[in-house]
Amino acid sequence: MSNDLAKQAEMIVHSPAHRTALERVESEIVRRIAKTEFDGSLEAERYREKLNLLLYIQQKYKQALVSMIATGQIEDHLLEKKSRFKKGGL
Repeated sequence: MSNDLAKQAEMIVHSPAHRTALERVESEIVRRIAKTEFDGSLEAERYREKLNLLLYIQQKYKQALVSMIATGQIEDHLLEKKSRFKKGGL
């Protein structure tokens, strides 16, 4: 993974607009899940399943961004370590 990609992911995660948008979407999904009646109908159950899937995908999206940042930080550390070894003649 490129370092640029990790930096872009970090900018996205720290963006107030992005954070607010994600919070609004999550709140709306949770509100709709809570509002759905448990009437035992197949239609209601499918609707809840779709909402739960949306919530799951949103969480996976957040995890993917965090993973990109962490991977970039690890790559930075490894490159720095490699650079130090080269400077030391190792």
